[in-house]
Amino acid sequence: METFTDRQQEIIDQALQLISEQGIEKLTYRNLAGRLGISEPAFYRHFSSKTEIILGILVYFDGLRQELFERIRSSSADSLSAIEAVFLKHFELFEKNPALAMILFPDEIRQNRKELAAKVLDMMKRGQENITAIIAAGIKQGEIRPDVDKEQLALVITGTLRLLVTRWRLEGYSDDLQQQGRRLWQALAPLLRNADPDTKPVSQQTPESNRESSQIWENQA
Repeated sequence: METFTDRQQEIIDQALQLISEQGIEKLTYRNLAGRLGISEPAFYRHFSSKTEIILGILVYFDGLRQELFERIRSSSADSLSAIEAVFLKHFELFEKNPALAMILFPDEIRQNRKELAAKVLDMMKRGQENITAIIAAGIKQGEIRPDVDKEQLALVITGTLRLLVTRWRLEGYSDDLQQQGRRLWQALAPLLRNADPDTKPVSQQTPESNRESSQIWENQA
């Protein structure tokens, strides 16, 4: 996990609180200076721009996520429990820091902020890679269904998480995000669990079986 100076971490913490309370457009040196009791020029010794502060927040959040994945990899939890821990911990982090939802899923990231967009994309890719690795282990152990491509299953999980957080943000953070996350996981887990140990992995399915699946849809058309 990348380390920050005490002052940088203090600025990141205050920036998260400011964004949560007033929105990302209120993230300015002047507003932060008032909270921290330092002069605006003093900020340049710690973060050279607003973009760099936001990037610092992303790096900080990414470090928390990587620590979570490392703890799970070193634990003896089964694959579904591991995915559940990742799933629910993300909702906990977002609920404690609503500003993260504004920073990770905003239009601003796509508007002339290439370094921020690149960081968010990198976080998304590595998050999906980590979940894909857990799914692959679960398939090998017979815990997760093998008949759907592991990367597509990872996309379902990460996409579902992202959709719920986005809706929570657009609804003004009014609902209990962690409770919604638990309910969603209860619906999602049975779809991932391997209910039939005789089901063939995707790599072992034949073209004939794929054609049979297509014919089902054709017959109903």
